[in-house]
Amino acid sequence: MPIINNARKNIINQSLIKEGNLKALFSLIYHRQPISRSELSELTDLRPTTVSSLVDELIQGGLVISVGTGDTKNIGRKPIMLEINPSGAYFAAFRWCRNGLQYYLYDLRCNIVEHQTIPIDGAENFARTIYETILNNTFRKIKKQKLLAVCISIPAMIDNTNYALFSSAVGLKDNKNIIPELIELFPSLPIIIGNESIFFTYAEKECGCAKNTKNLFYVNISDGVGAGIILDGKLYKGSTGFAGEFGHTTIDLNGVECECGNHGCLENYLSLPSIVKNYSSRAESKGLPPVKSIDEVATAYSNNDPVASETIREVAHVLAFGLYNVITLLNIDIVIIGGGIQKFGIQFLDEVRKHLQPRAGINKMFERCSIAFSTLDNSGACLGAVRYFIDNIMTISIDLENNLYIY
Repeated sequence: MPIINNARKNIINQSLIKEGNLKALFSLIYHRQPISRSELSELTDLRPTTVSSLVDELIQGGLVISVGTGDTKNIGRKPIMLEINPSGAYFAAFRWCRNGLQYYLYDLRCNIVEHQTIPIDGAENFARTIYETILNNTFRKIKKQKLLAVCISIPAMIDNTNYALFSSAVGLKDNKNIIPELIELFPSLPIIIGNESIFFTYAEKECGCAKNTKNLFYVNISDGVGAGIILDGKLYKGSTGFAGEFGHTTIDLNGVECECGNHGCLENYLSLPSIVKNYSSRAESKGLPPVKSIDEVATAYSNNDPVASETIREVAHVLAFGLYNVITLLNIDIVIIGGGIQKFGIQFLDEVRKHLQPRAGINKMFERCSIAFSTLDNSGACLGAVRYFIDNIMTISIDLENNLYIY
């Protein structure tokens, strides 16, 4: 019996070593394409024959393609260059927002193949809507075996211990049904689901203005206020996945009560609905009409309307106060501001920087921390979910251990 166990252990170890080498080569091709076999051998210290054999396996699996010859400094045959095959695999990605369900179909190189906004009638239909979209849209576009994962972004706190979802943006209060329903509908297809701010953060690190940044704070200011944190190059999620709830940090001990039960949460001062409410309150106190949308406030601000200027200056001041605490606590390299708050443009960003400058004089860590707007569009959260799956979860020669991944 021990001999059989040892034999099995050796087989498992060999399989894991092979998977590690395949994933390492795949990752290098993904990030450095086009690249040759000889370059892969130099970068990995694997023997050329081993690299050639493993690359052939990636090509046979449809994940990698040859794209002609490259230049060489040596005399002899030019190297054959390798790239990721865009049609080698696909990912169905969804982002839940107030105006419906944003659906994106991505290829293996994270190009958008298809995009659609789908109406959704309440949380009870969320999982079923995703399932029907994949049946009626995705599988009409690609073969079933080409779909590697379902990637879902939600503006919600997700408790990874009991699957509970909390979100004021889409009306979720301790919802424990959505994730089990997804598991039931997709028993054999990997599901990655997470807070949209976390996925936006990863997308910024891999595809946005924070490439090669090891310490990043991304704040998403829209209907709510969320954030994502990358420390030493890795996403920081906390013990139960709730890290990054920037909007529910306290800015005023005697402030207004938040939906979370706390008082003086940042979200009550920074979220777009709060900005509309605060502008309207100021306008009415001066005998002026209120506004109904954030676009009206943004237009007034761009036209130097005094009420809008006063409102947004306060927003910038409060945001700067919150960011000061984050930068001081985490020693971040870059802060990226995303979401609908970007409607207020570079003038708003300069206002935030201005409020941080007086504090920077007493704190050296501010000298190396830059503040910028996000360069990604609304698809950024879905892009981040797909890239995270490719980089950190996807396997090539062995089956995944789990079907569900929560972030």
